[in-house]
Amino acid sequence: MCRNSKSIFLPLVAVLFSSFVYAEDHIYPNGAFYNGGMVNGIRNGMGGLRTNDGTLTIGNWVGDRCDGIMLITEKNGNQYYSICKDGREVYKTAINASQFPGFPKNKNKLGWYMYGYSGHSDISFYEAASVKKSGSIVTYWALQDSIDPVNVKGEYFLSNIAKMQLDCSAEAFRALYVYWWSERQGKGSSTQEADFVALNHPDSRWHPIPPQSIEDTLRKYLCK
Repeated sequence: MCRNSKSIFLPLVAVLFSSFVYAEDHIYPNGAFYNGGMVNGIRNGMGGLRTNDGTLTIGNWVGDRCDGIMLITEKNGNQYYSICKDGREVYKTAINASQFPGFPKNKNKLGWYMYGYSGHSDISFYEAASVKKSGSIVTYWALQDSIDPVNVKGEYFLSNIAKMQLDCSAEAFRALYVYWWSERQGKGSSTQEADFVALNHPDSRWHPIPPQSIEDTLRKYLCK
């Protein structure tokens, strides 16, 4: 549960809401258009690819192939988050346009809001309406979608929902309780759960929030 993963969510936001500085334009023979980082005519770095059907894919590219988290917007306005590994899409979930960039002005707005992608192959969301603040302590529910199944006591799960806490003063976080689910987005069946506090699990202890991590991204928003 406790991770030291670097957040790539904010760089993606920067790409979406600004022009590509030092970027190149490239038009492909099939009519697709790319604007972003390139090395020797090959897509490398942050960039956006618009195919001739009007679909726009924004994210990181390595060796001409998508790599990591991508934001896909179809011509009809439908949006998705996608995860690419070695140029292959391994995960895709529809999102509501109001969910992006993940931090609603109304903090009581219902719904899961994405705030980061981990190098350990999971995507992190928090439930905006669950956020409660008491002094320097913020309590909230978080959801993690795993790219690959996670083994918990011999059973395999693709997501977990956990009750979490942030200490705004100490810049630390911990997990209190967790449920594991067979499908992503907390769907399917939940046959495993754990009270981390009662078990004195290591994740129930306060852990420093690493700078520039996905937890740090969330802390900066929830501790305002």
